[in-house]
Amino acid sequence: GECSRKRTTPRVLTLRPAAPPPARHLVVRMPDTHAHAEAAPATQEEAEEVATLTALPLEVLAEIALSLLPPRLFAAPPAEWRHLMNLVSASHITHFAALEALRERVPVESDLRPAELCALAGSLLSGGGASRWAPVRALRAVRAKTNFTLALQAAPKLSGASLCALAPHRLCLFGGRDSSSGDTLKATYLVTLRSGVAIWDELVGCAAPPARCYHTATLWEEGHGGGAAPPMVVFGGAGDGDAGNEALFDDLWSASLAAPTGTAKHAAAPPLCWRQLRPLGASSPAARSSHVCASWPADRSLVLHGGLSSGGVLGDTWLLRP
Repeated sequence: GECSRKRTTPRVLTLRPAAPPPARHLVVRMPDTHAHAEAAPATQEEAEEVATLTALPLEVLAEIALSLLPPRLFAAPPAEWRHLMNLVSASHITHFAALEALRERVPVESDLRPAELCALAGSLLSGGGASRWAPVRALRAVRAKTNFTLALQAAPKLSGASLCALAPHRLCLFGGRDSSSGDTLKATYLVTLRSGVAIWDELVGCAAPPARCYHTATLWEEGHGGGAAPPMVVFGGAGDGDAGNEALFDDLWSASLAAPTGTAKHAAAPPLCWRQLRPLGASSPAARSSHVCASWPADRSLVLHGGLSSGGVLGDTWLLRP
């Protein structure tokens, strides 16, 4: 016979996902209440984790800094940089993280301090920074004449002269044309600048190059042989004569500040000494004026280019090496 079988209903196993854990939100406390980067919890049951900035890994801080960078960078208005500047000012660690973020987006020096970084950002945001022109007034106090200097109470009015910084706070003005008489001058002036005041002295009783204007005067750091102060090197220029018919120079001169000897009033030597240089070699630049000259430290050279000669405008380039 047939065996009776007991029918059973199949059991169905239903897998139910476990309840999700409460969401965790990181709340980063910034030094400015306007710069909090907080994620508000959706429900009160969700947990919050509060961390100080210095407790976060540097990689996390760098990511935070990246997120705070304005998308348009320095084209963005200053208000969009407020959050990053607050992060920078929090600590040296956040400052370093902000530098890492900036290095990833824009080139920046790695040794900037927080204040310098803020100043850099502020400078770029203001389209050129805190640079500004300030007038310099001449010292009008009466000063005694010395053996080699004549104190001036007003700056000379010249065109076509040269101005070169010889030392901190010390400059030399040479040559040029007098604005009143039109005469070409050979005068040498020493200028001391301090706190927006210029102290003008004209050198007297000293040998100097012939009168000229529209020459060049360039400080040559490599031209002094490692001993004396670096010299100012003067080349070329235009002498006396009507416009277009001036005498042109192709000579080379150097002027160096001398070590002080005795008191200023009874100095045994002038404060600045001129001497003519005579470079070796058969070739040299032709006589000219209105040329340009610059120091090239990488090659220890002076670079001379262009100018006006008796034959017209020049386009040649020359190097003067020690």
